[in-house]
Amino acid sequence: MAAALTAPSGPVALAPAFRLTHTAVNSFKGSADNDPSYIMGLASPAAAAAAVAVAGSERELKLYDRATLQCTRTVAAPAHADRVNEVSFAPPRSAAAGLLFSASSDGAVRAWDCGGGGGGGAAPSLELRGGREEVWSVSVSDGPLVAAGTQAAPRLTEIAPRSPRD
Repeated sequence: MAAALTAPSGPVALAPAFRLTHTAVNSFKGSADNDPSYIMGLASPAAAAAAVAVAGSERELKLYDRATLQCTRTVAAPAHADRVNEVSFAPPRSAAAGLLFSASSDGAVRAWDCGGGGGGGAAPSLELRGGREEVWSVSVSDGPLVAAGTQAAPRLTEIAPRSPRD
């Protein structure tokens, strides 16, 4: 049932209200030196995907089951030398499909292949650096164009798959 507001010109219909269908709660533990852990961002490769990636203060990249929030795979530990501020999956139909991008306070944006198994000690598929500033955000388009945000400026990078000549 759609909600309605009354405006000077009459009732205004709003989009149907959302309903909560499921809630999963997981308590993320602090680091070894008893610092608290912080969740900085979440990403899912597609609306119907079973996994969610978490960006956090632990410097690790992990995939969690979307329904239970139990860890299903460690992509890289450590993934960065400093806090992971945001994660973003490349769109499913892009040339970079299957890659998880991470932005970090260590100044790097890295891409990780999440298509296969394994993990934990994986090397990034790609690393983008444009200076020493913390990178706070990352987003990937179909292009694929990678947009990363620092305190001073946005950074845009076009990436393409390697050709046999590379």
